[in-house]
Amino acid sequence: MTQVIGTDGVHLMHVPLDGGEPHRIAVRSDLSLAAVGLASNGVASDGRILVEVVSRSSWFWPAAILDPKTGTLAVVPPGQGYDMTLAGWDDENRVVTGARALESSLWRFRPGRTLDE
Repeated sequence: MTQVIGTDGVHLMHVPLDGGEPHRIAVRSDLSLAAVGLASNGVASDGRILVEVVSRSSWFWPAAILDPKTGTLAVVPPGQGYDMTLAGWDDENRVVTGARALESSLWRFRPGRTLDE
């Protein structure tokens, strides 16, 4: 498998070991693949692929499991409110990743009254 970053987005290509023609792994989702590298342990023994994804409605890049047979993506918990980097599989096919959240609040400051008032 190889990752191709082009003007039309990010795509994964299946590259056969026998020298056959590479073909694109379909992604059937509203989410897009993020333009970041994949972890060295990013492919499970059953072929599922851990990727980082991008949503049009969020700036976070969560990890997701791509099923190359169906093209479906399943976001890894805790979900789309987190950045998850270099997600990989452990020896028991469990997802291992770091997750970072960001919380913020908006403040509006106004001039206060002076002591003369």
